[in-house]
Amino acid sequence: MTFGFPLEQVLQNWTTYGKVVDDIPFIVRKCVQFIEEKGLEEEGIYRLSGSVAQVRQLKERFDCCEVFNLNDTQADCFSVASL
Repeated sequence: MTFGFPLEQVLQNWTTYGKVVDDIPFIVRKCVQFIEEKGLEEEGIYRLSGSVAQVRQLKERFDCCEVFNLNDTQADCFSVASL
């Protein structure tokens, strides 16, 4: 569980799964890494909304504490930034 919960609880959950490094949750590290790799040339990346369907799919996967590579998904940088 990630979305809709207090940050302290999210950090505790991700820490339980070994997915917090330097107090930065897995989801934050992975999204920032993806955006740095694929989105720095995109205009309005944090201003334009991503695909609702893609954001929902990503939320579901992260909520299950699933470890996956964002590069292996159909997500674009706008959806990842919206997440």
